[in-house]
Amino acid sequence: MVTIAKSDAPSASLVRPADERPGFPGLVRVGEKMARGMKSLFATLGTGNPVVSTGPLQTMAFGEWRASQAALAGICRFRLKPIKGSTLMVFPPQLIGQLVDAYYGGTGDVRVDRPELTGAEERFLTRLGAMFIDLFTASWAEISPLAPELAATETDLAHVALVRETDQVVIQTLMIKGAPFGSTQIDIIYPAAALRPFKALGEAGEAEAATPVDSVWQERIAEAVMQVRLPVRTIFARTELPLTQLLTLQVGDLIPICLPNRIPVTVAGRYFAEGTVGDANGRAAIRIEKIEQGLIAYD
Repeated sequence: MVTIAKSDAPSASLVRPADERPGFPGLVRVGEKMARGMKSLFATLGTGNPVVSTGPLQTMAFGEWRASQAALAGICRFRLKPIKGSTLMVFPPQLIGQLVDAYYGGTGDVRVDRPELTGAEERFLTRLGAMFIDLFTASWAEISPLAPELAATETDLAHVALVRETDQVVIQTLMIKGAPFGSTQIDIIYPAAALRPFKALGEAGEAEAATPVDSVWQERIAEAVMQVRLPVRTIFARTELPLTQLLTLQVGDLIPICLPNRIPVTVAGRYFAEGTVGDANGRAAIRIEKIEQGLIAYD
């Protein structure tokens, strides 16, 4: 007779362990498109040309994630139908302060070290959230058509609600590097249960098969494209005035503005270059100082 100790007889189970977390490789592609779109979006806010990239996806309990964060943050709550429930986008307060300063003509080199956001920063957070609506739509187009809407903005991360404390969430991090931000990040928080119905999120992208190209057709297309006229636009300065001042403006009144050292130049709404203001032959002109390398697009 042979006696088997418990330690020698490992138990077997056909049930997947509760902490085994499903992957969402398709969400990586969504994040990459978000990063490219954010780079172009930030350029239109006057912040120059930061590098935006995606960090690794993380899956953890919502309560665990929230406990690891600072209490103060700029939080945009989105409804991304048909994704059920809410999705959060979390901005560090320092980043919001820098974006506000750059948007109004400053350098963005500011420090935010206080227990709450200012009224101007909270209003800008709402504007910033609205800017991401089209970006969500474009980035998710390959996975599912979305009907995004900005549901609310909040600043108290310690009491923000999304799912139960023990429910799993997927954190997608968008890393931002470069002046004036240094190194910072934006987190997008998805409820894991809300992502599971989208089968495309569980599929890794496949390289498209190479297709022979007709050189004559390609040359004619290239020639036609080169003749397309595109709108070139730049923003010298932005300012906001209280309603009381607007109502009292008269002919001859002056509105002070502050010109940044470099101004963004966009082509068809996409960031293209940076320049400085000067004159040429008696007319105002922009001297191109830097041209963006590569193509910035949502897809």
